[in-house]
Amino acid sequence: MSHGTSIDPRSIPPLVAQKAVEWMVELNNSNDAILQQQFAEWLSQHPDHQRAWQRIAEVNASLTGASTAIGSAMAQVAITRPQSSGRRRALKALSIVIFASGSGWIMTETDAWHSWRADENTEVGEYRTLILADGTRLMLNTNSAVNISFTHQHRYIELLKGEILVATAKDAQGRPMLVATRHGNLQPLGTRFHVKLDKDFSQVGVFEGRVAVRAAALPDQESIVMPGEFLIFNENTLGNIKPVSESSVAWVDGMIVASNMRLGDFLLELDRHRKGVIRCDPALSDMRISGSFPLQDTDLILKNLTNILPVKMQYITRYWVTLLPA
Repeated sequence: MSHGTSIDPRSIPPLVAQKAVEWMVELNNSNDAILQQQFAEWLSQHPDHQRAWQRIAEVNASLTGASTAIGSAMAQVAITRPQSSGRRRALKALSIVIFASGSGWIMTETDAWHSWRADENTEVGEYRTLILADGTRLMLNTNSAVNISFTHQHRYIELLKGEILVATAKDAQGRPMLVATRHGNLQPLGTRFHVKLDKDFSQVGVFEGRVAVRAAALPDQESIVMPGEFLIFNENTLGNIKPVSESSVAWVDGMIVASNMRLGDFLLELDRHRKGVIRCDPALSDMRISGSFPLQDTDLILKNLTNILPVKMQYITRYWVTLLPA
């Protein structure tokens, strides 16, 4: 790894940056040989990891006025419980201190940084269930991010990235709930529903109750999505209502459920839950696959594909795999 060239902070994904800061904290507090080995493995997994660590080394080498703030932030991390929301907030605060220092990284307003700074987020392969102040149950799928705002007037959830499943509770204060993506707003009425944000559109599927959907550029137009229905919309268009399946939220139970699904689509879905890269030879994309696949071991899912389809796997690294014709 070269240390002669300064690293562009914008080239480092925010979650990689935060993980690098976590390693900095852990290694600062321990000389454990196993921890050192685990860090070396993480460092070798991807060039982004090496760039993030090199950038931390650059910041540490040029600390001046920021050193007191960084020491204070590290102390705050040290006194919070592992895996707690307080620790996550403390780690983000430490990262921001480093990033915003005169010699450190600069916070940018890209989608990735915006979602990283969200109230709640999950990494690839992580799933989380939250019980909100009103009793609403909010489940975050892999690689997802939300902002949550409860005031005296409203209950507001903003989906910044990924996918959520919401089971609304009756609010004792009678406040309306609003769920938003960059493509529009959804007002649930006593419902259980999921929302998924893609680059060019959002999706909503309703399992109980109903949801009123308004596109961002069409505030006076509304589509009502009823139980068993599904809608795709963007800022300019409310699509046609179609049937929804419970299998679309099988991730809540740690599963991917496929019913005559295109292999290309199946791999795109699996890729959301697996760290690394999955690629597929175009000749295989239209193959069909059915079955239920536990997400706890995505490598096993890939291995099983070679048993049920005429495909083989080619590993470039442990985290980069391509499916080819057998």
